[in-house]
Amino acid sequence: MFSLMYTDLRGKRPYVLREDFCGTFAISADWVCSDKKRTAIAIDLDPEPLEYGKEERLIQLTPGEQKRIKL
Repeated sequence: MFSLMYTDLRGKRPYVLREDFCGTFAISADWVCSDKKRTAIAIDLDPEPLEYGKEERLIQLTPGEQKRIKL
């Protein structure tokens, strides 16, 4: 959905996503999984959901996908 809207508006494919108030950064994780060229910046001031995301979500990603998410 994000990708289609961006492409329609900008005429090119998106490769970088910034997810503010990301919680467990589920959107960012899905984003980097959808294309090897995609990266994500996930931002949240609350360390608790970020830690949960690291323990539950980040470990499910490949090492290459993990490198493409900045928390």
